[in-house]
Amino acid sequence: MDANIRDLILSKNLKLSDCIKLDRPWAKMAFRYKKIRKKAKNENPPGENLFLCGLLQSLVSKDRSYLDNVVKFVRGNIPEDKLLCLAGMALVDIGHYDDGICMLRKSVEIKPSIEHLEALAGSLEKPEDLQEKLELANQILEINPDDVDGLRHKIFVLLKDGSLDEAELLAKQALSIAPNNLLAKDVFCEVLFRKGNYAKALELYKNTYNYFNRSHFIWQQIAICYNQLGQYKKARKAGNKMAKAARKIGIDYGESELDAFWRRMNDYNNSK
Repeated sequence: MDANIRDLILSKNLKLSDCIKLDRPWAKMAFRYKKIRKKAKNENPPGENLFLCGLLQSLVSKDRSYLDNVVKFVRGNIPEDKLLCLAGMALVDIGHYDDGICMLRKSVEIKPSIEHLEALAGSLEKPEDLQEKLELANQILEINPDDVDGLRHKIFVLLKDGSLDEAELLAKQALSIAPNNLLAKDVFCEVLFRKGNYAKALELYKNTYNYFNRSHFIWQQIAICYNQLGQYKKARKAGNKMAKAARKIGIDYGESELDAFWRRMNDYNNSK
């Protein structure tokens, strides 16, 4: 049975077109898939490389069985906290939120490192989990007040609570700590957007449009900014780029979805 699991996982191959659809941190890992797979073939006992192969297969196929099987197969050969952390993040990303969060919480119980705290905080999204997200962010910032991810997670909660001024202060702090960090720029853009500073948000969004596979979201925000500023032709062009970027990474964004987007924009314009 174990040999069958190993053969099943290693018989699969990832295409470049599949890799570009994955978000951080998986995309960079997926681009190294050939090297990881080669190492996994010679790995004895089976360990981290085989685990990563199974994890990536689940992320690409959205089928958790690869991950479930490889976790059982390599357990004991990889530190349990690392196994639970990566598996939990992957499960959340493919739609198994509760199981993934459970694993991430266990990884923190075993080893409350900044890495594990950030992984759990970054994965918590449900409204009922926002208080826990805030507590984790504060815990991270107690360890390292200049941790950009800790600041981002706290900003996320503040935006949900409508505490825009405090969120802006923290976003400026994150950007001053890491001015070239795309995630810090991203969260600052979001704060400016939420505060209605569309001109400044637009300026920053235009510098981050090719950010990983979020470019479709960035183009959406650019389109909305242009629309709010009354630059409707530019908004249309940005909207078309949004749809094109979404289709590039496998998101079904056809004419009907684009029409619905413009109807929402028109409804807003008519309500002014």
